[in-house]
Amino acid sequence: MKKNGVIRTMAALLACACLPFAAVPAAAVQETPEPLDIIRTSLTQNGARLAPHVTSADGTEQTLSKTSVSGAEGLRSAANLPSSYDLRDVDGTSYVTRAKNQGSTGLCWAFSTLGACESNIMKQGLDIPDEWLDENGELNFSEASLGWYTFTDHNQPGDFTSGDYLIAANDKKGLGGGNIEIASAALASGSGTQRDCYAPLSRWEFGYSEYQRFVSYYRFESSDTIWQLESGSESIVKNWLMDSGAVSVSFHSDQTLYHDNGESCCYYQNQYDGTYADHAVLIVGWDDSYSRMNFALESRPKKDGAWLVRNSWGDDAYDGYFWISYEEPSLCEFGSVHMRAAEDETCYQYDGTVSYCGLRTPCAANVFTAQEDGTLTAVMFPNAGDNMEHADTAYYTVCVYRLSQDAKDPTDGQLLTRNTGSLSYSGYKSVPVTPVALKKGDRFSVTLQLTDRANGKGAPLYLVLEESVEEETLSRHHSILPGQSYLQDNAHNWWDITKFRADNPYCGEIGNMAIKAIVKNDGSSNPTQLLSALQTVSESDVLETAGNERLNQAYTEAAALPQNVAQPLLDNAARNLLAELEQEEVLQYPRYLYANTTWKRGDVDGDGDITLDDAFLALQSYSNVAAGNLSPLLPAQVMAADVNENDSIEMDDAFAILQYYAIQATGEEPDWSTLIR
Repeated sequence: MKKNGVIRTMAALLACACLPFAAVPAAAVQETPEPLDIIRTSLTQNGARLAPHVTSADGTEQTLSKTSVSGAEGLRSAANLPSSYDLRDVDGTSYVTRAKNQGSTGLCWAFSTLGACESNIMKQGLDIPDEWLDENGELNFSEASLGWYTFTDHNQPGDFTSGDYLIAANDKKGLGGGNIEIASAALASGSGTQRDCYAPLSRWEFGYSEYQRFVSYYRFESSDTIWQLESGSESIVKNWLMDSGAVSVSFHSDQTLYHDNGESCCYYQNQYDGTYADHAVLIVGWDDSYSRMNFALESRPKKDGAWLVRNSWGDDAYDGYFWISYEEPSLCEFGSVHMRAAEDETCYQYDGTVSYCGLRTPCAANVFTAQEDGTLTAVMFPNAGDNMEHADTAYYTVCVYRLSQDAKDPTDGQLLTRNTGSLSYSGYKSVPVTPVALKKGDRFSVTLQLTDRANGKGAPLYLVLEESVEEETLSRHHSILPGQSYLQDNAHNWWDITKFRADNPYCGEIGNMAIKAIVKNDGSSNPTQLLSALQTVSESDVLETAGNERLNQAYTEAAALPQNVAQPLLDNAARNLLAELEQEEVLQYPRYLYANTTWKRGDVDGDGDITLDDAFLALQSYSNVAAGNLSPLLPAQVMAADVNENDSIEMDDAFAILQYYAIQATGEEPDWSTLIR
């Protein structure tokens, strides 16, 4: 017992001495960094949409200007475009899903964005298995899932996006409104393309399981967005429609102004601009000859031409479609999305939701630790709309470094690749990089420059980062730990953002940089999580007693999957099944959450031995969580540290690891069963 007392004393001392794990030491820089230009976007509630208002550091509100056709390279000219086009019938094939009904919710933004995702998947010809189709024979993503998780906090050990979430007015979550920027950020984080059958809107009042937060049947690649079009620039959106599928858009919707002309329904008003937009819909085609005479006499555009739009108010009126004039002054936030098939990959990230803060900084970086062997193939980041207000083209430079053991800044190590390119539109971007091989445990950094001239020779543009802000309409919450995100001041000194914001009150509660690294995993598919869920079903006889259609569907789909199927599909099936088992109170989240992860009990740092360092890391995680902060551990480390397997890391776990180490040091063989209380 005396030995136990010594160990507990050591544990207390270690807990008090906790330091950031795997942090890059702060560079030796001047005490006060040179100020950086900062710009922020606040949001005003307009019906079911959140309208942006941009302000600079001095509080001056910026005018969101329209975008002309300049800078849009590689597009068909107006003369080379057909006079009409309809995605519902392109050579006999439809590339649009049916009109849905948002009911009394404010989820129009989710319906329009996911409608664009569904259309893009079909337009590209990506594989859609028959078992993924709904009762109408269509791919059908869950708008409720996109709205719920974006506006709901989560505390998932090993997930560094925990603590990143939004709070809408009256805490309505996604029902209170949104826009394509919010939707794109959620999709980029790995959420949002859940099938509707597993997260229907009808289940909203009961909530949705955390098991399903990152269920995605496809991966979000990027988005192109334009605030508003100059007259005559319609060819940009027309090209998007022909190349990528349906386009999300917002406008000011007044139900008294929808006009039934006997042939079709149409809409036009001339009193309000885009700042009054309060509804999001989906553009699916156009007709340059749609007559201005079709519109109501008291509200008629000057010229012919209109967009064909899919609404989200059901299909009772004209099958859910109407026409809106090219001249409609409130049309804004045009958005085209690009999707791809799900692959076995890890998205290394710290930003889990939309970021409406930009710093004009020479360079920024995120530092990550590889969870397993893999190949880094792409980097994702948002290109701020303000960048495209001041330059026709934004030029990026992305570098990847393998950091030295004692790195002093995010460039202190081996340069693995340097890639450059250009961007013509704002939105969330995924840019390919020369493939970089990473080994488990490698500390690597991704640096990003955005300038108005190629090769970083021009003036810096805004890089997007998180910021915690309390607003009446939309509050944003983010978490950040030391050693994650870095920026350069104007003297090109590197700063850990946690220190930079502490020394610069004008920056506010800025957080992590919105820079993601996409790494394709080298491991083979592992069905352990799925097998655990199937075994739980068989042992509980829950299928015979529950009467839960979703549970039966989830079980049937999971049991039918071959073991050599792609890892993302195994994970999706397991998470859907686990969520329904949680609904039936057979198990409790996060049981089985990390069952696909390779780990050894007690070996938290993964070096093959159980030492004081492992106890230190367990205590560090415990103290961070107890203080209301994120655990700094990766998923495999969480599993290794939770030696008593109660789904949380506590003092008892660290104590047991210390006991194991002490017994091992005497030459005896430790036994976990005798150490775990």
